[in-house]
Amino acid sequence: YHHINQMLDHGLLVLVEERPKGAMTERVFGVGGKAIRPSAAFRERYGIEGQAEVARLAFRMAETQMTAPIADGLIGADPLEVDADLRQVSIALASLRLDREDLNALIEDIDELVRKYGEMEYDGRRGSIPVGFFHAVYPRDTPR
Repeated sequence: YHHINQMLDHGLLVLVEERPKGAMTERVFGVGGKAIRPSAAFRERYGIEGQAEVARLAFRMAETQMTAPIADGLIGADPLEVDADLRQVSIALASLRLDREDLNALIEDIDELVRKYGEMEYDGRRGSIPVGFFHAVYPRDTPR
């Protein structure tokens, strides 16, 4: 409970629901943060292996979250199979060649898009589609 309370205090978890279950109270939590990045202190303490584990966890979480929509037929090989009016998935692996200034601009643009769409409020008339978003920007080799 100590670590759960720390995550609640820091906004990483949010309490979604409390419900009685026998003589106990069951608490349901949700993710509070829109994005999680290892801090400098984390990188210093856990080094390369810690950073690699964060990347593995992020990939596994994205894979796990996509499995159910694929099984439910929400994500098909052909987007038109599901709903011609709704582009539901975008999966891509891109190789870019950017100078440092453009690389920083790309990361800032992605962060801004996550903030912009993460803060949008949807009313009942517009509807709302729960969407997962995963991205990774990383150097592929040593800059020359």
